Amino acid sequence: MRWLLVVAVVLSCDRQEQVASPQRTEASEQVDRLRADNEQEFTDLRARWLATEGAVSGLRRDLETARKQHQEAEELHRAERVAAESLTLDLRLRLDALERAPRPVTRQASPVGDRVLQAYEELACAARRGAVESVHLVRERWGFESHEAWALAWLQVARDPEFEARAAQRIARLCP
Repeated sequence: MRWLLVVAVVLSCDRQEQVASPQRTEASEQVDRLRADNEQEFTDLRARWLATEGAVSGLRRDLETARKQHQEAEELHRAERVAAESLTLDLRLRLDALERAPRPVTRQASPVGDRVLQAYEELACAARRGAVESVHLVRERWGFESHEAWALAWLQVARDPEFEARAAQRIARLCP
């Protein structure tokens, strides 16, 4: 009988294991799923952490670059400011010197007829002496910037019949 009791106990244990086995399998499947979810979440969190650390590292480099550029810009600004202050001081000193300097006597612009007459006299006297004066130099000396300005002024004075007579008298008196 003992033997039978042992067989009965063994059979009942097998049944309990078989009954407990589906529950155990379901629980271990849930644990396995949770473990897999946790591992996936850990992997995702680690990837995000690494990405964030990479971004922070990039931002640090960018910040350092920006600081260097800012420092260089400040140094350049300081140098420009010092140069501007120096130039301002130099210009003020020059202005003071110019204000204290005696003013040159300026020849008042004579009327066009007088300037043409004087330029003509100078050219005629140079021709009588045999000196070759450059026409454009004489013309510029008397305020005629271009040949056209000289020709226009000459045409205006040539309308006056007394101009030639006056010019001839002055040339005879100034350049014997």
